Amino acid sequence: MPANDTHTPAAVLILCCQGTTSEEIILTKRTDEVDHHKGQICLPGGAYDLKDKSLWETALRETQEEIGVDPSQITLVRELTPRTTPTGFLVTPFVGRTTLPLSWNISKQEIAELFTVPLDYLKDAKNLSWTKRTWNNVEYLDPLFVYRQHEIWGLTSRILCEFLGHQAPL
Repeated sequence: MPANDTHTPAAVLILCCQGTTSEEIILTKRTDEVDHHKGQICLPGGAYDLKDKSLWETALRETQEEIGVDPSQITLVRELTPRTTPTGFLVTPFVGRTTLPLSWNISKQEIAELFTVPLDYLKDAKNLSWTKRTWNNVEYLDPLFVYRQHEIWGLTSRILCEFLGHQAPL
């Protein structure tokens, strides 16, 4: 864990799985009851716990707590670049792989909805737009995917762009 960082360490998981017709990733919509990121579309994950041996273990534990996937069903593919959030977290994203069907056990306190998005949909640059946002008086471009009725933006979209190789326009 970062020793001198004031941010809370956390980890999320891009969980890839082979669906019936294509490879898909699993996303969740947070409830309005959680402390952070109410109603947002997120990757499974959360804050590091002192019982966790690593951030990879954090991602697995949180995925199991939020959506019920047994960690033994997930294989690590790779780790992506850690990123900070305005809410004070330093999030390390991991890419993992599993196979469907899975048995879901969704935490009703944390997760309002679980859904999958075809990887091909996210890879297609036509399904990605860039919106201007301001944080701490700094303007930046934030990626936005809209899949069905879901807007995928913020940290989740930035992580997905790194994973997929999308670059912000100049």
